[in-house]
Amino acid sequence: QGHRGLVAYIVGFSFWEVCGLPTSVVETAAGMAFGFRQGLLGSFIGKTWGSIMAFLFGRTLLSRVVQIQMEKNETLQLIDKS
Repeated sequence: QGHRGLVAYIVGFSFWEVCGLPTSVVETAAGMAFGFRQGLLGSFIGKTWGSIMAFLFGRTLLSRVVQIQMEKNETLQLIDKS
């Protein structure tokens, strides 16, 4: 626990979020491990940072992969055109 533990949780939770894994259990565990306030703060920071990193990966490093998947899916093509 402590500040090092909270920082480790934030980094790990951000990676968890980037991978698109379910977060409910992890957030509940943070509340039990760090208490309500620190668990909430750590989850908020980790989830926000993870979401931003996932967005940036999708827009930069994985943009070609996303484009190929959109070309294969008719529904996504219609959304892109609108």
